Amino acid sequence: MCIACGWKPEHEEMLKDNPFFDYFRSVMDSVSDKNDGGDGVAEALQLDNKNWIAAASYLGPAFLYTYFVKSKGDELINYHANQACLLFIFDVATNAFKVIPVIGKPIKKLCGLAAFVFAFLNAKKAVAHKMEPVPFIGELGIELLK
Repeated sequence: MCIACGWKPEHEEMLKDNPFFDYFRSVMDSVSDKNDGGDGVAEALQLDNKNWIAAASYLGPAFLYTYFVKSKGDELINYHANQACLLFIFDVATNAFKVIPVIGKPIKKLCGLAAFVFAFLNAKKAVAHKMEPVPFIGELGIELLK
C-alpha cells in the first residue's frame, strides 16, 4: 500500500508484471551484500555504507545507535561516533548560556550554529573516509580522553 496516497494493488500479480518494480528489484539485488560477483563492487559498496553510517553519527543522538549497533569494531565508525558524542555534549552544555541575561540567548544560538556547521563538516569528512577531529571541540575531547 502506498503511504502517500493509499493506493493498493488489486492483485499481487500487478506488482510482478510492472517494469518499475522489476527495475527496482534488480537494482536492490545488485547492491545487496549477498551479490558479490568477484568484481569488487560489493566491497566498495560495503566501504561506502560504512562511510555513510559514520556520517549518520552526526544526526543528534544517533551516535548512540551507530556506536553500539553498527560499529562492530570498525575504526572509522567508532571514531566519528566519538566525535559526534563530543559535539552533542557541547551542544547540550551550551544550554547553560541561556540563563545569562541579554547575551545568553545569542551566545547559545551562535554555539548551536557552530555545532551544526561542525557536524556538517565532519559528516562530509566521514563520507570521504577521513578521520579528522571536530574543530576545537574534537581536539579538546581527544586530549581529555587520553
